[in-house]
Amino acid sequence: MGNPDNKVPGPTDYALSACLELSSADIDKLIDTFAEGSPRNRSRTAQEWMPEEIKALGGYKTEYFNANAIVQSPYTNGSLERIVDTPYVILRLGT
Repeated sequence: MGNPDNKVPGPTDYALSACLELSSADIDKLIDTFAEGSPRNRSRTAQEWMPEEIKALGGYKTEYFNANAIVQSPYTNGSLERIVDTPYVILRLGT
């Protein structure tokens, strides 16, 4: 995370993940404002901290966008993932 030469998180590395429920128009505006480049399609598995609607899907598809424009210190990288066919977007920030 903080050390680009090392894939193992260290004691000063942090990560923040949030699943946000937004209107379709607000998701589009968020992506238009902050996302960089074209989306990449990804398949994901629901995690325990996610809303029940997402956990009920088990696996789900996302459109992944680089979102470093959102990042503020102490974070150094970010991403947005629109969960396909839902009103949810996942924001991830890391150091």
